Amino acid sequence: MSKYIFKNGIFILGFRKCGTSTLFNVLSKHLACIDACTIKEPQFFSMCNTDGEKELNWYKSLYKSKGAGKNFILDGSTLNVINQKGYENIIRLVENPIFIVVTRDPSKRAVSAFNHMKSKSEQVEKRKFSDILDYLIGSTSNDELIANEKKLLEKSVQEGKIDEHYLTSKYLNDLYGAPFENEVFDSLWMYKYFTESLYSKFIKHIPDDSLIITSLEKLTTDPAELDNIIDKMGVACSKLSFSSENNRNKTYDRSNSKLDGLIRGSWILKMFKSYLPQGLKEKLKGFFYDEPYVATKEEVKIIKSLLKEEYDFWSKKEVDLKWNK
Repeated sequence: MSKYIFKNGIFILGFRKCGTSTLFNVLSKHLACIDACTIKEPQFFSMCNTDGEKELNWYKSLYKSKGAGKNFILDGSTLNVINQKGYENIIRLVENPIFIVVTRDPSKRAVSAFNHMKSKSEQVEKRKFSDILDYLIGSTSNDELIANEKKLLEKSVQEGKIDEHYLTSKYLNDLYGAPFENEVFDSLWMYKYFTESLYSKFIKHIPDDSLIITSLEKLTTDPAELDNIIDKMGVACSKLSFSSENNRNKTYDRSNSKLDGLIRGSWILKMFKSYLPQGLKEKLKGFFYDEPYVATKEEVKIIKSLLKEEYDFWSKKEVDLKWNK
């Protein structure tokens, strides 16, 4: 009897704010050989007891095939690359896994992640990005940057500037109705804007020959990139196109929403907003969302200096991600 629970799987491992949701949607809607999870990020492999009956039955229920058959299940959980346990569980339970990592200019990703957390509500992230920079200035290596960001988060919790209870053991239950409590490997992970931009740290344990690496910049500027990804996957499916137009309904740099709490609490407003034509959404953008934080030229220099080790790492790689050359 096979030790594997699933036959084939495609896993978009990360990174947050790099276009993973858009890639997930494009692949799920246009490839007949894919059985996409009804939840883009179920976090089963990274936050659940994968040997538990409740947990496994819940995860299987998120697929039309219930995880059976030869079609490729598609999972876009970005914590699978952050928490090494996620990757290890996939290797253990999926016979033929395919791994895709989407990157982005690290400095832009850090700012975008900050804006994303700001958009949750005023109570989740109360800090100014400039204050974060002031604390981290002087970090001269990845290890020092990680340590300083951790210290800053501990200080921010004590000062009540971030919500330390954003990620709890009831996260999957509250969000998706999962009938169990999930594991929490790092309750402050979502606030580690710089640490998560150190892509090389999180993929070093994954063999190069089993990893497909791309970037938001390449996907939105190179019409052939999606075909290249599909070719590397070895999945026989129809050709697709991927353009910046596909990204228009996905806001990567959204800041604090004036109606965010109200919209999240009202299914009527959610439905109203979801049915608005894209053109009208653009016109009402200032009503629904405040302008996002935009780093000044001087701040961009500081951000890039803090992430210099990461830029240096990718500049030596043969892969062209548009932002690393």
